[in-house]
Amino acid sequence: MKKLLCLALAAMLCLALAACAVAEGNWKIAILTGTTSQGEEEFRAAERAQKADPEHIVTDTYPDNFMAETETTISKLIAFASDPDVKAIVMCQAVPGAKAAFDKIRAMGRDDMLLMLDYGNFFEFRSGGTIVPLEGVECGRVYAMLITSNNGLWRYEIGDTVEFTSTNPYRIRFAGRTRQYINVFGEELIVDNADRALIAASNETGAVVGEYTVAPCYMSLRERGAHEWIVEFDREPESAERFAGALDEALRAVNSDYDAKRRTTLERQRIVTVPRGYFLRWMRARGKNKVPRLVNDRRVADEILAFQTEQTL
Repeated sequence: MKKLLCLALAAMLCLALAACAVAEGNWKIAILTGTTSQGEEEFRAAERAQKADPEHIVTDTYPDNFMAETETTISKLIAFASDPDVKAIVMCQAVPGAKAAFDKIRAMGRDDMLLMLDYGNFFEFRSGGTIVPLEGVECGRVYAMLITSNNGLWRYEIGDTVEFTSTNPYRIRFAGRTRQYINVFGEELIVDNADRALIAASNETGAVVGEYTVAPCYMSLRERGAHEWIVEFDREPESAERFAGALDEALRAVNSDYDAKRRTTLERQRIVTVPRGYFLRWMRARGKNKVPRLVNDRRVADEILAFQTEQTL
């Protein structure tokens, strides 16, 4: 289903950009897929799209050994984005390196996109248990996206959350996944909050974060609750204490609910540092392709921390 949605998106983008070609000048859509050994269906579909419109469709593949060759995936996506004619990048599967690449692409320019309304899709948005029509959305609010389309989808929740940056025209930016959040204490922390806070703390302390995951630490009779951050640095911060303080301040700045709970039930986050390559070894051992960023219980965090003991046995 996700592959079909991605390829349908590529087709809709072609139509949309073709309609705007006179005003916008040259344009291209870049599609990155696996090789035939990884996923022949998506590879062949991209190949057909490129043959149908070679002037506007460019394609490439990520490596077969994508778990170990993340830098190759990153460099290919960055190369796409570095071409000023490329207006959209379509990727069917978020293999390791994809998020890091798109984070870098965001730093190259604006991180929002125009919501195309005239190509057979009807958009609705979920805020908690309330379905919000497009005309009812507000800038700065985060919503889960639902799509009804003329190819048979009906209120299909794609699993992404988006934030509106503009309502005239409607522009959205990716804010996270619907299943990745922490709300044990009413703090309503989402991936977008965590990513923004990490960027702010890293910029302040000279750190570079490679991978991370966050889980709650539950309250006890003696302690308040907290969040535990398991972090793998590509470059260590100048001061671990300063990094922790900067991260806490940034989280409180981007999330008012988190700030309110920090005044009552939440202590400052606890940071556990793991060596470089640790998350990659854990993913390989568990057959996973990516690290969950936020989990509303301790299952993933405890498994990751226990993996260190497994390695020493």
